[in-house]
Amino acid sequence: MNSVILLASGGALGTIARYYGQQMANKYCTGAFPYGTFAVNVLGCLLIGLLSGRALSIPWLDQEGRRLLITGFCGGFTTFSTFAFENMALLQKGEILVFLYYTLGSIGAGLLMVALGFWLTRPAL
Repeated sequence: MNSVILLASGGALGTIARYYGQQMANKYCTGAFPYGTFAVNVLGCLLIGLLSGRALSIPWLDQEGRRLLITGFCGGFTTFSTFAFENMALLQKGEILVFLYYTLGSIGAGLLMVALGFWLTRPAL
């Protein structure tokens, strides 16, 4: 149960941080480009990289600390950070083909599923 509380707490804080981060970026950057989402995704990738890279050398960043910050906060802040982290792990292992399938498949399937969702919820003619 403690793990669930850590995940939920981190996720809630990450979601709130994403909202305010997007609002701040969109306040200062205007135009068609989704600056807020882009900024949050890039920042989330940096954060998950910093936390993961230091996880072994920071005593308080044990399994529960990682659950709170990496899975919970970063997951609530942006799942793109997890996607990027997993892709980096595949590249580090030399799994180039799996990396390509995962990256292209995720982007392609994601776009396709959004289009399908719009299609399925379109007004009846």
